[in-house]
Amino acid sequence: MFCNRCGTSLADGSQFCVECGHTVDGSFPAAPVPGGDAVCANCSKSIFPSARFCSSCGSAIAARTVIAVADGQSAAAATMASETIYLGGNRSRSPGRLALWLLAAIVLCVLAWVAATDNSVASGIRPYLTTAHAETIAEGSVAIKPNGFVSYKLTVPDGAIDVALTGQFDTSGRAEKDIQVLLLTDAEFVIWQGGYAISPYYDSGHVSQSSLQAGLPSRPGTYYLIFSNKPSRLEKTVHLTAGLHYDTWLPDSLMSLKEKIGHWFE
Repeated sequence: MFCNRCGTSLADGSQFCVECGHTVDGSFPAAPVPGGDAVCANCSKSIFPSARFCSSCGSAIAARTVIAVADGQSAAAATMASETIYLGGNRSRSPGRLALWLLAAIVLCVLAWVAATDNSVASGIRPYLTTAHAETIAEGSVAIKPNGFVSYKLTVPDGAIDVALTGQFDTSGRAEKDIQVLLLTDAEFVIWQGGYAISPYYDSGHVSQSSLQAGLPSRPGTYYLIFSNKPSRLEKTVHLTAGLHYDTWLPDSLMSLKEKIGHWFE
């Protein structure tokens, strides 16, 4: 027989559809009886293993206790030794795993917030999540020929944040002592050498001494720090210190923290 509502094949004599739970009138042709060892926990009647409803009492099977009947064992005896199983549904995850994933999601949200905002709270948290790096770009004294320049190459690595070039310089010479300091990208450096105008990240103007303080983008890149003696006809000596400073996140420590938290829930 078949359900007159959804057309599902039913066992002969079924009073309820095993798929939709609708009452059937028994007027359709007979179909095979349920097979297997599963019985309904409500009425102890045999049921199809994939049934969502009992064909005898109409009880839902998906979240009810299903009894496995052994050979020669009565349904009542099987009920006493039954275990609860779930048909057609996913097994629930352990609370520890769910808590771990929730904590990981919260950590990622906090990291994104700390990286994206500049308020006082985020600035206070950032030092605990980053490592500071400092590289010496130039230090000492250098002589610059008339109408010449000297350049120093610096590279911002991938993953660097809060990037800045800092330092100071002063000049000495016979008469005029002014010099121009520029910070250019590699492309701008080529253009500048060709005599064309550029928009540098830093331009000291023509001065005899000054401090260096220039912020750079938080992305990989190559830059040139230039000490220009153009268009002077006199040689000059520059005394300078320059360094690149940036921070990086701490993925190793965060992974270690994640593993420690995971052990708490095992």
